Amino acid sequence: MAKDEDGTIRAAKQKVREAITDIVSVSALSDWKTGLAPISNTTVARSIEPVYVVLSSDGRKFNAKANVHVLLNYEVEGRSDPISMSDTISANFLGTVDAQGVAKVEHARFRTEDFHVLKPAE
Repeated sequence: MAKDEDGTIRAAKQKVREAITDIVSVSALSDWKTGLAPISNTTVARSIEPVYVVLSSDGRKFNAKANVHVLLNYEVEGRSDPISMSDTISANFLGTVDAQGVAKVEHARFRTEDFHVLKPAE
């Protein structure tokens, strides 16, 4: 899959972009639930913006970098409404592309280290 004379690589990358921007499917991943959801009381994904896609030499695996735009909601004791803020989280999505060109996201890694540092003082 080194050449792209017939648009094969371009089409595969487009399928990957479509797969990683499908918030419903991606948010069902266990990586999403353990990596992104815990950074606030309620973390809501607004959109996923692909940055780049890298395909393996055989075109069957991918690694895609993206920005995940989220709304973070924090429950505060003594307040009836949560405090909300928007942020963008860097992410890597890993997956496969089958023989029919269908891309499937299998794993996601989120850069959330900064959020874990901001724990309340004891």
